[in-house]
Amino acid sequence: TEEMKAIQKKVFVRWINYQIAKTENPVAITNLIKDLKDGNILLTLLELNTGEKMPRETGRLRINHMFNCSKVLGYLQKQKIKISVTRNDVPDGKVDAILSLVWNIILYFQVLRYTVKKQPKAPIFKKGTGKKALLLWCQAATTKSFSLGVITNFTTDWINGYAFMFIVHSLRPNLVNLEQDIGDDNKKNLDKAFTLLEEHLNVPRLLEPSDVDVEQPDEKSILTYIACIYRRYP
Repeated sequence: TEEMKAIQKKVFVRWINYQIAKTENPVAITNLIKDLKDGNILLTLLELNTGEKMPRETGRLRINHMFNCSKVLGYLQKQKIKISVTRNDVPDGKVDAILSLVWNIILYFQVLRYTVKKQPKAPIFKKGTGKKALLLWCQAATTKSFSLGVITNFTTDWINGYAFMFIVHSLRPNLVNLEQDIGDDNKKNLDKAFTLLEEHLNVPRLLEPSDVDVEQPDEKSILTYIACIYRRYP
């Protein structure tokens, strides 16, 4: 839906800014579609996550932008990542293609590389592998305190904020009093969890309560955030 796309744009912008903040002279992006058009930010993301230097063109012509995007797509294809995005789609500002491209970069580098690292012989980009591993991690992290049942998804089970709070408690029990700190107000629970994760556990605040306290939260956005927590505390 358009609402989910809007949330994805916000979350992906925050994730990208968190990544490029590690560079020497970081320039934060504000508009996912416009700011990725020349392919430079995408190449920087690959450099940060691979340690490899990516050749690029700095010109302002469309052909320069297409060259950069071709390099990004070529690298992903070498990793056996199949996405239906062409080198024209990003310079053309095609929203669905750009969201798909950024999501696949997140999925590969943020989720799969860390959740399947203990299984070197397993296919790194097998569909569902990273998602399943993250779900198992969430279940293990909350099993002792999640009195409302087992976490089964990355959408509706997170709306009331309980799961986030229980994950914080599992990582740093002293930060959360499960009896006193969790109430009936979804947004307050979510805000407290996100604040604790950011201030005490150094997890970037990719989500806001209003992104999650909706009828059907966006799965990719929640997965991206959970992956950031997992990457810091596997």
